[in-house]
Amino acid sequence: MPNKILFMTALIAASALSMTVQAQESSIILTSTAIGQNFDYPTGTEEIETAVGDLDVVVETAVFFKNLELIGFDDLDGQTFFGVLAPIRMRYQANEKVTFEVGAVLGQNFGDDDGLDIIEPLVRIAVEPTPDVHIIAGTLLPTHASHQALFDDTNKFQDLAEQGFQFRVNKNYFKQDSWINWRIREGDIRAEEFEIGNVSQVRLFDDVLRLDGQFHYAHAGGQISESRRVDDNYAGLLGASVGAGNALGWDTIEDVRLRGAAIFSSENTKDAPSTDGDGWEVGANVDLRVSDSTLVRLDASYYSGEDLNAQRGDALYRFDDYGQLGAAAVWNFGPNMNIEFGAAYQRSDGPGTGEGDLDNWTANINFTYGTAFLTNAFKARR
Repeated sequence: MPNKILFMTALIAASALSMTVQAQESSIILTSTAIGQNFDYPTGTEEIETAVGDLDVVVETAVFFKNLELIGFDDLDGQTFFGVLAPIRMRYQANEKVTFEVGAVLGQNFGDDDGLDIIEPLVRIAVEPTPDVHIIAGTLLPTHASHQALFDDTNKFQDLAEQGFQFRVNKNYFKQDSWINWRIREGDIRAEEFEIGNVSQVRLFDDVLRLDGQFHYAHAGGQISESRRVDDNYAGLLGASVGAGNALGWDTIEDVRLRGAAIFSSENTKDAPSTDGDGWEVGANVDLRVSDSTLVRLDASYYSGEDLNAQRGDALYRFDDYGQLGAAAVWNFGPNMNIEFGAAYQRSDGPGTGEGDLDNWTANINFTYGTAFLTNAFKARR
């Protein structure tokens, strides 16, 4: 393919797996249960699966770095997330349809004086009633393929384990991730908090056309607590994309895709007037398979809106104009050993600063590794 065509394609390209209409800020690693985005029930150990009747010890680690270099805003400061998440667990395959996992999510925010400052239980029951359809109870898979405007990927660095129920579908023609995450149990003083999310995608005409629907609801309130807090936040997305694999006759281009989406939000708070917001986003993307072990992804997008306010979304989408250029690369160094580098340039209007447009940067570095050790020390009584 001529270099000019490749260059023009890259300029309008995006890289974020093309699974959903989203900004290129989150990790694009597919095989992790701690970081990245996926629709299926990944083992965290890539091709290592537990056989029926066996008990495995699964060691999975994700070292993450995300730097939000945000400068010039009145009410928004940049932040750096740097640490490790390690969902270590025992995995028992009861039968072909039921899997049990028990362990802990270990973690450390690098730079903290407390050392190992995160330990949360991991208890998961996963049922596969039909191939590629999973019902999960207990500790959820936080790797939601959500648009950043609705659900910022930095939530998983701050909230860690999600607990509740989840429904996932990973068919060739249909993708879905629906979940309820019970974040805070109501007490005498503190109000309860939970969220409900859904990411759905239909793929038509041999994956030429993709239709996206996303929804996120965050609630705070309750009946027995002394807190007066009652808050309901709704955010949604309707979008579509058109694309093709091996575009322009060059095998290196895995996918080229043009996309667009309408986004809306509604905030209903007990002690304040309700507010509604909306906006639209357009973008383009390309996935370049540089080698069998290397994938390069490029992204370009532009958002325009008014008063959009998704409580769990990326704060940059609360500004009226937001443009972004991003690139990422993932190298695979064996079963579930991945190294990822990514960067995004962002330009927004920066309301209230009096400085006009503001230029900012985001950078990602992620290392993931996972393996499983078979133990025959325990056998289920038949």
